[in-house]
Amino acid sequence: MHETNAIEASLNAKIFNLFALNKAAQVLTSVLDPRSLTEMAVDVATEMGRAKSGALYVAGGPGESYRLAGVKSLDGGSFASDLGSAAAIARRAGSLKSRPFLSPIPGRTEEGLIVPVHLGELLVGFFMLLDRMNPEPWSQDDFEVLETLAAHVAVCLQNARLYKKVTEQYEALEVAQARRVQTEKLATMGTLLAGVAHELNNPLSVILGHTAILCQTSKDESLRARAGKIASASERCARIVKNFLAIARERPPERESVSLHQVVEEAVELLAYHLRSDGVDVVMALADDVPALWADPHQLHQVVVNLVSNAHHAMRKSPPPRTITVTSRFEPARALVRLEVADTGPGVPPEVRSRIFDPFFTTKPTGEGTGLGLSLCQGIIEGHAGSIWLADSTGRGAVFVIELPAKETPATVQSRAERDLSTTIGGRVVLIIDDEPEILELLVDVLRSDGLEAETACSGASAKEKLRERTFDLVLSDVRMPELDGAGLYRELERIDPNLTSRFVFMTGDSLSAETRQFIERVGALSLSKPFSPDEVRRVVRRALERAEDAQR
Repeated sequence: MHETNAIEASLNAKIFNLFALNKAAQVLTSVLDPRSLTEMAVDVATEMGRAKSGALYVAGGPGESYRLAGVKSLDGGSFASDLGSAAAIARRAGSLKSRPFLSPIPGRTEEGLIVPVHLGELLVGFFMLLDRMNPEPWSQDDFEVLETLAAHVAVCLQNARLYKKVTEQYEALEVAQARRVQTEKLATMGTLLAGVAHELNNPLSVILGHTAILCQTSKDESLRARAGKIASASERCARIVKNFLAIARERPPERESVSLHQVVEEAVELLAYHLRSDGVDVVMALADDVPALWADPHQLHQVVVNLVSNAHHAMRKSPPPRTITVTSRFEPARALVRLEVADTGPGVPPEVRSRIFDPFFTTKPTGEGTGLGLSLCQGIIEGHAGSIWLADSTGRGAVFVIELPAKETPATVQSRAERDLSTTIGGRVVLIIDDEPEILELLVDVLRSDGLEAETACSGASAKEKLRERTFDLVLSDVRMPELDGAGLYRELERIDPNLTSRFVFMTGDSLSAETRQFIERVGALSLSKPFSPDEVRRVVRRALERAEDAQR
């Protein structure tokens, strides 16, 4: 009878363990977070092993040390956080076989149960159980149950790792797709703006050119004053078009001597309407001793526009006063120029400060931000050997700081044309090619006022006929024209008369177009960006004639 009761008790215990294992397997396989999984696995192991304390050690990978991943302790005992490699554990605990075994526990005085967690032949971890609740020692049945549990846990750990890997890859794919969509949007925007810029820059050239001529030739003081106001407004429009193009189009850095203050003023001017509409005041405290920088003005403009726009956005829901303060100073001892953009908004939450320069990270609502702005700013500033960071602000708002090296501008040698605009160049013959009659009329007036003879052609085809009929000292051609454009005309003349191509100057209303820029760089021609002033036309024409003379010597 006693034997029958023992068998029945053993059978009931096995049935209970099977149910417990089944339930544990269902619960564990539903958990994909590694930390939650290891904590839950320790809870299940200590419960099924009837132990007061337990721990799960897991290796990060083959050859790595086994670190504490989960722990449960009812008696307040502690476990070592790192047990070293499998070899080190084997030296302390005996042979690491595939079955549970009793061993002295590192850092503890009592003997405990060690249950290896194997995935195939690989030892991925092990349980340590201490302080058995029952007076009788662990039995063979306990060993088998815990061994089966360890096999389940091994598979669950592998699943959690695979899930994490897949999730990370999916997130990386989403970032790549978002970057591609944003790049395509910017490319489309750039194409549209290039067309708009071309259409706007032609009439702006006419307005700027004729107002400049009026200011130079009119004896009527009132008329000159009005012409000056028209010129100022036109120049502002031209800067806005140029700034939009600089933001929308990707272009390689082009370093030149840059006034940081001018960049700041143009950026604020671009955003002035929206800032005023939302009641945002801009205070500029710009030091007088800040030297010129050797930098790409378009890229610096992008940075300032982005920082001011971010400050504006941050303050839209803040109570007045809403103020953006832009401060500059020169630090001679460090040879650095420092620019600060501060706002009176809510500031940047501490939990996201470390991520604000990460690509595609944004705190703005969906559809209002791409997460590219600050990342691009950081890339631009670091590309100029500078640094940008979010300063610790004790009061309200955020303060972004930029430091750029105050490098000297490389020495340049002025050409004869740049040294003296009054150089006599009369008697030369120039062919002007453009499909805008107003541009042709303006350029004829400018060149004839300098004593040059000027002929015009309204298309590439008619220009080709004129070039066959007579010789010209210089050809001033627009790039974008219907049918035969400036580049096409150049290529045809390159085959007919290579000497003529050395006397080309190209005009373009889209100087930031990659295709246009690459073509002009390839042929080595001078270029004139629309909208232009009469003085700019004279300077480029003189330089081109100078180059043509030097080539004939």
